[in-house]
Amino acid sequence: MRSKRAVKRWELSHNHYSETMNKLFPFMILGLLAALIGCRDEGVVGEWVGQQFIEGVTTEQMPSGGADFTLNLENDGSFTGRILLSVMMTMDSKLKGTYNLDKDVLSLTGTNEVYIDDGYSKEKSTQPFAMQLKVEKDRLTVIGLGPDTFKLVFRRKGTPLLEAPPKPKPADSDPKALDLIKRVKAAYASLKSYSDNVVLTSDGAGFRAKNAKIKIRFEKGGKFLLRADKISGSEIYESEGARFDGKKTFLVMMGGEEERPLNNALSIVQVQAGIASVLIPSLLLEKQMGFSEIDSLESVTLLPDEKVGEATCHVILSSPKPSYTHKLWVDAKTLLIAKTHSTAADTTTIHKPVINKTIPKAEFEFGDHPKRYNSPIKQGAATLGCPGRDYHSARLRHNPRRIA
Repeated sequence: MRSKRAVKRWELSHNHYSETMNKLFPFMILGLLAALIGCRDEGVVGEWVGQQFIEGVTTEQMPSGGADFTLNLENDGSFTGRILLSVMMTMDSKLKGTYNLDKDVLSLTGTNEVYIDDGYSKEKSTQPFAMQLKVEKDRLTVIGLGPDTFKLVFRRKGTPLLEAPPKPKPADSDPKALDLIKRVKAAYASLKSYSDNVVLTSDGAGFRAKNAKIKIRFEKGGKFLLRADKISGSEIYESEGARFDGKKTFLVMMGGEEERPLNNALSIVQVQAGIASVLIPSLLLEKQMGFSEIDSLESVTLLPDEKVGEATCHVILSSPKPSYTHKLWVDAKTLLIAKTHSTAADTTTIHKPVINKTIPKAEFEFGDHPKRYNSPIKQGAATLGCPGRDYHSARLRHNPRRIA
């Protein structure tokens, strides 16, 4: 048994311990919370820079330029960021708000102060901003950009470029479909002239026009014109295109024109005008462009014939990915394309070509631009998934056979 003195000594010691713990307890709780917060933020706090991947290639390895993305995550749960574009237009977005990390998903909410100078007008606005990123070992990947051919990621400032993810190997193509493609190419190569007024519809995702009319004129020997008119209601709100006089090519845009390589000019137009702005020209001008876009279709198969208007058409399906497909309807008599559809922005084009007829000289002139630029496309936070047309033109310059 303990002596009274020992018991008293134990009681004094226990009381002292209890008093000490009571005094230290609040600080211990604060320390524990700080440790937990520190664990939450340890992998994300700091300065990050944006990097884009398109079809397995990082755009920093292309001669693009003109775009900067930065993101700063602070210890107190706040963030700031900036998106600065200076290609074909100036867009300066300043982001700020708070962030929350739930397991491996980083959610940003706040505001986006946007300044846009598109050559027609200067505009400032403040819009709500929301974005989610997946936290991985060496990167933050933006979630929900749409087609998996495009990725926007952030890496820590000062670290080396991240490697682009490998591109999956597509399935083999049907030899009968490949044979039809060869015959389509031969049909276009034999044409002396081609005139078409294409009708385009889409869901308007990204920069894609919801409604457009695309004028294509071609004459063997060099003359070529493509004009894409974007339509809102019954009015044309923007026109852009490319013209080739046999020696030089010009990108026509925003009321002016600039000499550009034909591939580059058409790829810029394609962002809003869809695959028709490259597919048909590359069939007509394969020698000048150095490729034919139809050759880049992967995993092609033949579907049962269908009617487009009065014409019976062979149907070619290209499905490199379940979520990303192209369909071409080829007139069985002329072997010319009568219709196209792409899951990218749910884009459909209808073609009614007139071939081997004399085209008046005036038809190769671009004509007047809209008097007032009044685009219904909102270019704020929602455009983060399509941050600038130069990425598409850079992609074409890097590998002209791969187009979204």
